[in-house]
Amino acid sequence: MKKMLSISGLLFLLSSPLLAEKILLDRIVAKVNNEIISHSTLQRELSKTTQSLIQKAVKLPAEEDLKLQVLEHLILEMLQKQQGKQLGVYVTDEELNTQLRDIAEHNHLTLKQLKETLSRQKDAQTWAYYRDAIRKKMISSRLRMRPVERKVTVSEQEIQD
Repeated sequence: MKKMLSISGLLFLLSSPLLAEKILLDRIVAKVNNEIISHSTLQRELSKTTQSLIQKAVKLPAEEDLKLQVLEHLILEMLQKQQGKQLGVYVTDEELNTQLRDIAEHNHLTLKQLKETLSRQKDAQTWAYYRDAIRKKMISSRLRMRPVERKVTVSEQEIQD
């Protein structure tokens, strides 16, 4: 009898995951080459964009239109990141730190004060998120400048002049 109870108890425990309710953790909303954009990423960016527009007192577009614009922005960012990797365009930590110090100085702050100011804002961004956003902007800027740099040639005579 004990064996029978043990076996039926074991069978119950083994079958319970089969009876468990299915839970959707996340889903893919876009695939950009070999990388994906998840629904949770889209929702997070949509929320940040909405908060930013409200703070700036900008009239919000229709929800679906805003969602499409944010998704397009995420896709563009991902394409730029991929192109940057492919072309060897990157930003070192030293270059990023220099840029962050420049941003702080421009706002008459120290780097520490900039961090504290960001953390106190209503839609507080983490320092890591802010650093990543600045890095993305720097890479994007370098990618835009790349075609211009290739076309600019300076002769020896122009250098001497």
